[in-house]
Formats: sequence, structure tokens, C-alpha cells
Amino acid sequence: MKQPILYIKDKDNNYVQMEMFSDETITLTSKIQDLKDISKVFTDFSQPFTLPASKENNKVFQHWYNYNIDDGFNSRVKKDALLEIDYSPYKRGKVQLQSVKLKDNKPFSYSIVFYGNTVELGTLMGDDELSLLGDLDQYGHDYSNTNVKTGLQSGLFSGQIIYPLISHTKRFYYDSAQSSPEYNGNLYYNNLSNSIGLSFEDLKPAIKCMKIIEAIEAKYNISFTRDFFNETSGSPFSNLFLWLSRNKGKIGGDINQEEILSRICKDWGYVSGLLGFIVTDDSWVVSSRPDKRYEAKIEVSTSGANTSIPYRIKAVDYVSGNVLGQALLAASSFRDLTINILSSSQQVNYQIKWIIESEDTLSFTPALELKQYSVNPLTGITTGLDGTTIYNINGTGDTINTTENIIITENVPQIKTIDFLTGLFKMFNLTAYYIDDIGDADFGKIYVDTLDNFYSDAVNNPSSGSYDITSMVDVSNIVVDAPTIYSGLDFNYEEPSTLLAINHEEQFNDIFGNEKVREAGIDKGEIYSVETPFEHMKFERIIDENKSNSPKVSGTTTSATANKLIDSTKNFTTTVAIGDVVNNTTDNTTAIILSIDSNTTISINADIMESGENYNIGEISPYGDITTPAPYITDILWGYSADGNFESKTDITPATGDYEPVLTKPLIFYPVQETINTGKGIKWISDGSPIEITQYYRPSNTNESGSASTAPAFTINFDNEIDEWNLVDYGGTTNSLFKKFYEDYITDLFDSKKRIYKIKAYLTKEVLINMRLNDELIIQDRRFTINSITTNLKTEVSEIELLNKL
Repeated sequence: MKQPILYIKDKDNNYVQMEMFSDETITLTSKIQDLKDISKVFTDFSQPFTLPASKENNKVFQHWYNYNIDDGFNSRVKKDALLEIDYSPYKRGKVQLQSVKLKDNKPFSYSIVFYGNTVELGTLMGDDELSLLGDLDQYGHDYSNTNVKTGLQSGLFSGQIIYPLISHTKRFYYDSAQSSPEYNGNLYYNNLSNSIGLSFEDLKPAIKCMKIIEAIEAKYNISFTRDFFNETSGSPFSNLFLWLSRNKGKIGGDINQEEILSRICKDWGYVSGLLGFIVTDDSWVVSSRPDKRYEAKIEVSTSGANTSIPYRIKAVDYVSGNVLGQALLAASSFRDLTINILSSSQQVNYQIKWIIESEDTLSFTPALELKQYSVNPLTGITTGLDGTTIYNINGTGDTINTTENIIITENVPQIKTIDFLTGLFKMFNLTAYYIDDIGDADFGKIYVDTLDNFYSDAVNNPSSGSYDITSMVDVSNIVVDAPTIYSGLDFNYEEPSTLLAINHEEQFNDIFGNEKVREAGIDKGEIYSVETPFEHMKFERIIDENKSNSPKVSGTTTSATANKLIDSTKNFTTTVAIGDVVNNTTDNTTAIILSIDSNTTISINADIMESGENYNIGEISPYGDITTPAPYITDILWGYSADGNFESKTDITPATGDYEPVLTKPLIFYPVQETINTGKGIKWISDGSPIEITQYYRPSNTNESGSASTAPAFTINFDNEIDEWNLVDYGGTTNSLFKKFYEDYITDLFDSKKRIYKIKAYLTKEVLINMRLNDELIIQDRRFTINSITTNLKTEVSEIELLNKL
């Protein structure tokens, strides 16, 4: 009989061995990804078990049953714990107290549950949103013509922040003829009007998703392995970005689209007083104590014309996300704001940032005064002022100009941190577990990788990948079940809200980027849905509207405009490409070339062809419609966060022709740095003469450009879609999320020979301690993967769900 041993960390952060009932049963269940719920990541958890209310155990639980004890054991917080088997390390995790049983009005036993560490992510983060990740604000910057142009061309902070060509309001197009009316979104470059083209105010920034992962690690004091979350060039995650769009329309716009400028007061410098505070570059960090109270007052002065500009002072705690205090939006030459951090029976940490908001450019001078008071912890009465510290900006109270400051945490989309992580897990079919092997170089980290890589990594386990448990299995009682009741799976992004994606759905009765998997030849059953919290945008490669003159952008694709002959075998006598649109100029019929054999024979819609006739070869647009021939296709691809009705305003200068801005759900994408030939670039509205942009970040659903014949390595479409850049349908060669990260697992799951075997086994101590959930188990020369395992540490019986390897 094996002896389970439990240690719980006490209030002094020491692991204490708990006394246990001699006949107590501890049943522990382990699973990584249950085939019955493939979109969820699991970890170890136990059924409730009891501990005696002994003298030693009462010390750890601090007599929780007695509610009169102040500052006692908090049952709402899980405590670090260790499980051993016969004093050999088994599992690390946490325990949570559920109840205490009394007998004769005296404590008899405590009921607790053991959890593995990975399950703590949801509990640890709770309802916290990305806006609480204060580390992101190190990437704050001025929202200026210079910074946005740099962000569009090469990025800021070594490429961690970029400005992709995604418009929040203005409709971009390209018309080298400058036809009338010429709207202000015409990107065709000339050196004439400096009010038509691309302005810095048309764009919003994006942040690399890896920086969000690092900010999560910093805030919650956790570490993920770099198996999947890494910046290795060419990996599926390395160049993934999140668009920083918290409101519809322009940056800083409120519900009425009125712009509010904001700036975090930073570069604080010590002036005088008590050196008892921690003031960093832009934050005041303080921990409340039972015997102290803190008071912070910021004073803001303006002068001259600035006294007539309304502004607001705000104090925000980046730990809780709470606004601790703010003043009304008003004009003044001097204003102040005071907040109090009261003493607390339990330590509370604060990270306070001081923000100035205005409706216009504002110059101001702030000063920060911090006071510390002593408090009687029994009565809560303030007993005296300990001292005061004064800080000024840059040490002398220099003026700051508020050309708008991009505060990252105020521009991230509204999404819970755990939902952001869960969305990534669902997109890439990731799995996770806590590494509790002290001999592992990543001990204490959370392993994260794709499910396929997780199983492939089994060769590095103590078992080298498998255990033969033939002699340990109870063959008297084995149950064989069907593996799944699902007849299909849906992989979905959020409902689209932008123009191109909505048009795609209306035209094809299919949501762009989503995937539906249906098993043929079986009875209809439940459809399992994998839902992500992200929206998916369809991007558009822009075409020159000028058809009257010779092409301005010729030679940008592999196809060319020509009258191409087809012979009696329906073979083209000149080169064509997949994705070309073949237009019969005689009867105006068309065919889209979706596949071609080695003889360039059209295999799709070839019935419209007649030998000896002439055909024009064009391209298929992201809309799926026939468009202009290839020489008019520009090297500009953009995204449009708008929908609704087109509104033409030709009574103003310059004229505008836009759709209505929309607020998308969080949008993630790959940026691809694109170079355009001189003379064919983007017109940039500058402070002086217009500038030609010949390098920019285009938004993309693929991690690289690919080619007309080779699909990009990764796409964040769940399904196969026509590539918006190459305008090609890659068919079965597309590297979609489903194909790259789900297909093998799902195909195996739906195989008619797949079975679930439910067995009982008496696993040895060595197997129990060293076995990993990606190990294969061998029974009579047949190999199985583990779906779940539940072990009774007292009876030594493990109930295991196995999937047969095919």
C-alpha cells in the first residue's frame, strides 16, 4: 500500500507536512486534452478528501472554523501544496479548503481539494482585462506624424509596435487618373494636394502578441516555456500582432467621436522630503500597511492660452484597474487632486499612474506631493504625520506638450486576459501543464505548445516515450466505448462586423476564415464548436481605378493582360496561372482557373471554352468578382474597420467618401513588410510637401507573402481561402489553422477504427511518479495514448481511459 503525503505552505511560507487519517482516500485525476472537450486544457485535480483537525493541522488552517479570529486563514485563496508518494515527489499544485466538520461542537476534520498548477491561470487572472497589464505602457509614445510614419515603415521599439495599413474610418483607394470626385482617401502619389492621401491620424498602432505574453508573466509572476510563445523567425506565433483599437474611429475618440488627448506624467524627479516612497519613471508604487496611511496630491499648473483649455487629472491603479480619483474636465490655471491610501488589515499593493487628459494640445506643469501618516492599527486613528516627499517632472517641473500620448493600456481592446490566452489556445490547438520535475531545466514554468508537438516531445520523458503496463492491467473488466458522438466540428471567429468580411458572407454564404468539418457516411449528431474571442478581417489588394491610360503598376503579378488563344484540346497557347479569370470576349462568359494540369489544361469551367477564340486573362479580387487585369493591381493591401452606408461629401474640400467606422472585436493578424517600386507608392500627408511611402506594413492573414504557386507557411484562417495578396486559391496545399494544428488529431478521432478503452491498472510507484500524459502505454504489443487517468493513492488502482493508436 502506497503512502500519500501532503505538504501545505503555511502563513510563514514554510511547507508543513499535514497529518492524515490512516484510512483516508485521495483520488487524483489527470488529463491534458479530453477528446470529449477538445477545446479545453485540463490539469490535475482531486476529489475532496479530509484531513484530521489535529493540533498541527489547526496551526496551518488557523482554526478557520472560528470566525471570531481576525486575519485568519482565507479559504477563498488556494495555498501552495506538494503531494508525495512514499516520500517521493509526485505532484505540485494548490489546495483549497472547502469545509470543516464539527463533532460535539469541536473540529473533527477539514475537507480540501488538490489542484494542479495550470488550472490556476483562470483563478489567478479572474476577470482582469489586458488594460491592467501595466508593463505594456513601456511602449507608450507620442501620436505624431513622425512616429506613425516610422511605425508604418519599420516599426517602433525595434518592431514591437507598428502601424499597419488598417483604416479606422477613411476609405482608401488608388486612382492614378485622379478622377472626379477625388476623395481624400486616394493613395496615388503626386506632389500636389497635401490633404489627399494617407495621414497619420488614419492609423492605429498594433503591438506584438509576444509582448502581451511577457506582460502577463510579469503581472502574475508566472513563466511560460518558449516552445510556442517565442520570437523565433518563421514560427507561427513570432510575428503575430494585436491591433490596438479600443474605440471605433480615431484614437482617443469617445462615444460621440470627440477626441480626448491623454498623457501619463513621467520622468518624475525627487525634490525634497522623506525618502520613503518608490516613485519610478511614471508610477508611484505603495503597499498599504495596518500602521500607515498614505496621501498623494498632484498639483497641475497652466499659464497663458493653456488656462482656457479644459483638462482632467486622473489617478489610476494599474494593479486593480480602478480609477482612484479624477477631477472634472474643466479649464483652470491651477488644479489639484488628492487620493488617500488607507491602512488595511491585509497588505494591498498599488501602482498608481497620474494621467492628464485634455481636448486639445496642452502645456502644463505637474508636481507630486506624497505624505505618510502613522496609524494606530487597533483604533484606525491617525497618530501623526511621518513626513512629506515632493517630486516634480524632470526634477524642475518642466512643461510637457500633450501631442497625444499613446498609452498602450488605454488602447488595448476590451478583453479579459484569460480570454486572450484561451483564444490563442483554441486557434493553435495548444496544450499546457506545469513542469514540476525539479530536474527539468524549465522547472516551475508552464509548458505551452501545440498538441502535436506535445505528443512528439514524449521522447524526452523519463520513459523515452512509452511504458509497457501489460502486467499491471486488470483484464477481468475492460470496457470499450465509441470515441465521440460528434458528427462535425465548427471552428469560428466572432461574427464579422467589417465591410469586406460581411460582403464575403453575403456573397458566398460562408464566414471568411471559419471552418466546418463534417464526417460523411454517419448519422447526424452533435456539432462541436471551437469559438475564439477574436474577430477576423478580410483584407483587400487595391486596384488602380484608372483604366483609360497605360497601366501605372504593371508587372506586379505573374499574369499579364493578353489575348490568349486556346487550341482544340482546350489548352492555352500562352502561360496562365491559378487564380486567373478567363473572359470570353465573344459572349462575355467567364471562368476562374482553380486548377491546371501539366499541360495547362483548365479543369474547372472549361465547358465555356471554344477552340480558336480569344480570351482575356484577368485576376480574381478578394470579393470574388472579376476585376481589372493584372497590370492594374497595386502592391497596396489594406484593412477597413468600417461598414454601413457609403457617404459621399463633395461639398467640402477635400471631398470625403467613407463608410461608417465600426468597433471590431479584438483583431490579431500578421504584418508583412512590403516594398513598392518608386512612382507606385503611397501618398503620405506630411507637415510640408507630400511624401511617397515605398515601404509599409500591410496587414495579412498569412505570416509571409508566399507566391502564386507556394502557399505561405502559416495562415490564421481556419479554412482554405483565396489569398488576399497573391489572389490565389491554394486548395489542398493551404496551411490553414485546421490543416496545421487540428487535422491529424481530428482525422484520427473520426476514424471508424478509433475506440476508447476503459481499464483498471495497478501501476507501480515508478510509473505513477514518472509517467507523463504524452507517454504511450503498451498493452500486449498494442499502443495507446492516454485520454485521462484517475488514481486512488490509497488502493493503488488507476482507472485509465486510453485511445488506440492506428
